[in-house]
Amino acid sequence: MWEEAISAIKKSDESWLKNNHHDFKLFFESENILPLGKLSETALSHHYKHKLFKMFVSEKYNGLALDFLSASKWIENASYLDGNWGWLLAIGVGGAYFIDFLPHEIADHYFSSENALVAGSGKPDGEAIKKDEKYTINGKWSFCSGAEQASLFTATTTKDNQLTAVILPKEQVEIWRDWNMIGLPFTCSHTIIANNIEVTENHFFSLQQVIQENSYSLSKISFLGFAMICFVPVVKGISKCFWNQVEELLIERQSTWQEYQSKRYLFIKGACENFKQTLLIVQEKYEQI
Repeated sequence: MWEEAISAIKKSDESWLKNNHHDFKLFFESENILPLGKLSETALSHHYKHKLFKMFVSEKYNGLALDFLSASKWIENASYLDGNWGWLLAIGVGGAYFIDFLPHEIADHYFSSENALVAGSGKPDGEAIKKDEKYTINGKWSFCSGAEQASLFTATTTKDNQLTAVILPKEQVEIWRDWNMIGLPFTCSHTIIANNIEVTENHFFSLQQVIQENSYSLSKISFLGFAMICFVPVVKGISKCFWNQVEELLIERQSTWQEYQSKRYLFIKGACENFKQTLLIVQEKYEQI
């Protein structure tokens, strides 16, 4: 089902999305091999093939370098099918923002590979202490969505009495599997732990200092603006799916409710119409970001 679903989100095939979202939710759950979320190797192979986690990565690092509106539409459509999927895509593509703030050799090492996928947290925690030519990092960061399939982690820590971002190599990070929520249960948004992880100076970076220029550059927009580009589509997709189901229920029970519960019918119909109007306003504002 992956190929059909991926084709549908790329083409914005609304008919396929509406007709298959129930089946896709069951399929997506079955494609997670751990109870709290971890995509199967088959699922990940389809993501890598279509570079779904590299929508915002420049071609220099084997990415798609999509325009913002096209990529956000893919995320919105994925969120319509299943909020877990849309959230994982939004988180997964977000790490591309850091590339321009990294030295080329580090960006190339971590982002050029087919399976490049970032998870992490911006919450300040822990400390990096210099030891010889390296820094030793200890800390703990919660809610790192996509932790199970990430190829690298980013975190915010204290270094030389200042807050700074850092890349943590996957093989040195411990995953504490504590994500257990009713909503978006398959996003494996676990806590990660650094126990004496050693990294070199070039693994630290600051969003205040662009290191390299690319023809496809995300650093030209603010981090907040980019975050909105990634996460507004998730909210839109989930909301559209919900209200479309409400509208389907309204049509199904129209005759009965009009005859016996006219106030309920008018209230729900009005709510559906209000949502459509609000969605148009949100879309107009979103396109101006």
